[in-house]
Amino acid sequence: VLPGPPGGEADARGEGGGLHLLLGNFESGDDDGTYDRVHAHLLRPLREVLNGTLQGPRAVAVSPDRMHVYVACDVSLTLVAFERLEPSGSLVVNHRASRPINASIARLVFSLTTTHTPILYALQPYPGAILVF
Repeated sequence: VLPGPPGGEADARGEGGGLHLLLGNFESGDDDGTYDRVHAHLLRPLREVLNGTLQGPRAVAVSPDRMHVYVACDVSLTLVAFERLEPSGSLVVNHRASRPINASIARLVFSLTTTHTPILYALQPYPGAILVF
């Protein structure tokens, strides 16, 4: 994490809002230690406070098109659906797609069918079930 600019706003932990530096693709190194395809990306973390929306979040999944986010919550026993607004990328709750669940969800996973239709799978350890949305 690179430090934030002087006088920048602190996050909820009192830390500066620095940039994250991600490096990748080191597999093309030569014997002399040089790399010809190193990729670097700078990401600025975005924290959205959703007061009262997420009560006991436990699992999260992002749709393949990255326009929808689903969060399973233990305390409220709900699957909360979000949509991304373009071009800002902000998340807003989609109340029509959110739904109550009858038990805690341990994991959420997206998969694509052979026709490229996204399906959301949810694993419930108790009573031992897989939910399909």
